[in-house]
Amino acid sequence: MFFGRNKTKTWGLGGVAFLDLERHHGYKAYNRLYKINLQQFNDVLKQENNVKHLMNYPLFGLAELARIKYQRYRYVGALKKGWYSTVQYLGTVEDLLVLTFTCQPSKLSDFRTGKLPLCAPSKTYKDVIIKALVEEGKIPEEKAIAYVRLL
Repeated sequence: MFFGRNKTKTWGLGGVAFLDLERHHGYKAYNRLYKINLQQFNDVLKQENNVKHLMNYPLFGLAELARIKYQRYRYVGALKKGWYSTVQYLGTVEDLLVLTFTCQPSKLSDFRTGKLPLCAPSKTYKDVIIKALVEEGKIPEEKAIAYVRLL
C-alpha cells in the first residue's frame, strides 16, 4: 500500500491509499474487510471514482467476477479512467472472494517514476485508517500508527 496524489475533495491536502498490483516479498498490506454484495461493491466503486451518471449495468459484474474467480485473474479493469479503476482479487476468507480496487497498472508506473506524486495522507485520513485497522483486530494501535507512518 502507498499514498499517492496530493489532494482530494473529501480529505483535503494529502495523498490517498492505493494498493500495488505487484506482490513484494517481505511487505504486508493490512486491510479492513467488509462483507457486502456485488451491487454494494459497485456502488462504492462508483462513489470512489466519482461516477455520477446513472447506469443500468454494473461497473464490475458477474462476468468479471467469474474471470477473477475461475480463471484466476489477479485484477480486472472496471473503468477506463478514475483513480480506483482496477478491481484486484486478494484471495478468499470463509469461502468468500476478497476484492478491492486500486489504480490502473499504467498509473503504478507513473507513481514509480514520479509522473504522479506520492504524498503522505492528511491526519484525518490517517486516523480513519488506523481506527479501521485496530477495530478489525489485525494489529494493536501502536503498530497501526507505526505502519501508517511508514507508508
